[in-house]
Amino acid sequence: MVDKEGLKGQLVKGLKLLHQRITKRTPLRLEFGRAVEDLIALAETLEHRVAEHAAELANRNQELKQARGKWQRDIEKALLVMALMAEARDPYIHGHHQRVAKLACAIAGEMGLSEEKIEGCRLASLAHDIGSVYIPSDLFLRPVPLVGTELSVIEHHPWFGYHLLKKIEFPWPVARIVFQHHERMNGYGYPLGISGEEILVEARILGVAEVVDAITSRRPHRPVLSVDKAIEEISSGKGVLYDADVVDACLRFLRKKGLNSSN
Repeated sequence: MVDKEGLKGQLVKGLKLLHQRITKRTPLRLEFGRAVEDLIALAETLEHRVAEHAAELANRNQELKQARGKWQRDIEKALLVMALMAEARDPYIHGHHQRVAKLACAIAGEMGLSEEKIEGCRLASLAHDIGSVYIPSDLFLRPVPLVGTELSVIEHHPWFGYHLLKKIEFPWPVARIVFQHHERMNGYGYPLGISGEEILVEARILGVAEVVDAITSRRPHRPVLSVDKAIEEISSGKGVLYDADVVDACLRFLRKKGLNSSN
């Protein structure tokens, strides 16, 4: 026969044991649940704070970007004013700085230079002859090519430009580019007579761009010459006076778009 009382006793004993186990484990489960809830709340708080911080950083970066843009515009305006002062003393170079800047940027772009280098090249081009404000204006109006002492005086304008620009903290080597833009690959330029890779690539570009603009502009001792004449000059001086890669890039641009597209 089945011992009903024995079974009942065993069932009650089992239920009591189960109750004890559940009772013992419940606080742990409750604590674990609360901990999970706290972690979720903390994660949500952190996520919110990170989002706020990211938004603040984005706003700050935008403010810095805007401030830098304003600084660059202000600097560019100052350089343009200085360039206009230089051009006002020599009616034969009206618009020269801006034309050279556009052609120099076109050449730099054709060479695949970075946007940063192109921007540095552009600003240096806008200011490349500002040192001429220290040159007696009558020298610019002579109806004959300058020689001797008078030519030597003119050749000091990169020095003057450098000393003006080195006081401004550009993120590009603007002062050095201006200083070197009359140097030549074979060392027969001025003011230092440096050569080859000693000359910054931006200065090599500026040098070619200025030669092209000078040839195709009127001068007191000669009329305007053709673009073909400018092409002939830089082609004949390629690798000797002018950087070969710069000349090639300039020729590609002129053949594709012409000089007027850069002006």
